[in-house]
Amino acid sequence: MIKPKFWKRIKAQSKMIFQSPFLWRMSQLERYEFLQLSHRRRFKAGEYVYHQGDPGTGLYMIEQGAVELLYQEEHTENAVPL
Repeated sequence: MIKPKFWKRIKAQSKMIFQSPFLWRMSQLERYEFLQLSHRRRFKAGEYVYHQGDPGTGLYMIEQGAVELLYQEEHTENAVPL
């Protein structure tokens, strides 16, 4: 038996994907396939999601909270709130 908490999480994830303006050009089927390939991750405050120079192996969609982009140019570190 599948727990109601699991269904609530799947429903929230589906809603985010199916209503995302970023994915509007995808067909319903493509968005469904995207949902099948996705998985949810939680990050703690201050935890790094991705490091500059790492290979791009995924796509991150922010469901809740905020992200700050830190990047380095020559000898200067820059921060951009997203």
